Amino acid sequence: PMRDGRTIQTRVKANAGTGIRPPDAFEIAFTDNPSLAPERSRSLDVGVEQWFAGGRVALEATYFHNRYDDLIVAVGRAFANASRYRTDNIANARARGAEFSLAWRLSAALTARGHYTWLDTDVLAVDGAAGQATPPFAVGDRLLRRPTHQGGLDLTWTGARLRAFATATLRGKTLD
Repeated sequence: PMRDGRTIQTRVKANAGTGIRPPDAFEIAFTDNPSLAPERSRSLDVGVEQWFAGGRVALEATYFHNRYDDLIVAVGRAFANASRYRTDNIANARARGAEFSLAWRLSAALTARGHYTWLDTDVLAVDGAAGQATPPFAVGDRLLRRPTHQGGLDLTWTGARLRAFATATLRGKTLD
């Protein structure tokens, strides 16, 4: 549609899927847990993208929800004064949140993009065991190394034969 001589375009998107991630080489080589299981996930996201100013400005918002079974986490040293880490599975966990971005094509060669993510994570109860989580975690604990707030600014300059970019990222406190 046209408004005041400017093109306005809206795109709605949605994705759903499942995934599996086996333990990687680090998790296998540096763990004393022979029963480490593959991580399984179910994911859903829904979003909208709105273009303004003849396609020079884009605003995007996305909600996501991920559910994990046997989430693989490194939980610390297995032995004092050793370099080995203990890796384990969290029986059930979830991560949900929202992502927002604003991109602006300042000129034919220069684009700026700001982005922000809000993330809420929880360790959930083991299937069939209300109120109990995989030790050393408790039901309701946040997931490790996942900040609640994260954002940044990207600048990209594109010339005839050269492209340059700069990125600044900020992230909030994480549990580690």
